[in-house]
Amino acid sequence: MVRPAPVGRFRLGGIGPSGVIEGIFSPMLARFSLFTSLTPDYLMTMLRRLITTAVIAASVTTMAAVSPRLLVDLTGKWAMSVVTPDGNMPSVLTVTQKGDTVTGVVESELGTAPVTGTVRGDSLFFAFKVEMGGQQLSINGTGILKDKDSLDGSLDVSGLGLFPFTATRQP
Repeated sequence: MVRPAPVGRFRLGGIGPSGVIEGIFSPMLARFSLFTSLTPDYLMTMLRRLITTAVIAASVTTMAAVSPRLLVDLTGKWAMSVVTPDGNMPSVLTVTQKGDTVTGVVESELGTAPVTGTVRGDSLFFAFKVEMGGQQLSINGTGILKDKDSLDGSLDVSGLGLFPFTATRQP
């Protein structure tokens, strides 16, 4: 014969998360303990562990979903191919990343220009200026990392429109 645990031994919680859990579940656990050899204290401890494990698992899952986006490092030399109305224009983008800030140089048939930008998640936002036909053009680029060594994006050339590009990290 299984003896129920004395109900008097069971503590009701005070103020705080544990008290709320005990207040909600204590009547159910007291009734459940009548049919098992488990004490209400043991059942409450197991319930607390279960809830704590669920909260930790949810937190770890959330961190795992976010962390790959935070670990992007774009430092290196990137061979770019910019699609223009006159055909593909090869360029080289060399960048150094510190935190979410990117600095570097872009080289193309139009010349060499300093680049500044930022990284947000798996996206690169950068800007530079080049001279063409006696005018200085502002170029704003946006790229999205497809994998650790390739970018797809577009260059917004002031007054001339958007030009798509692909880039591959060089060894």
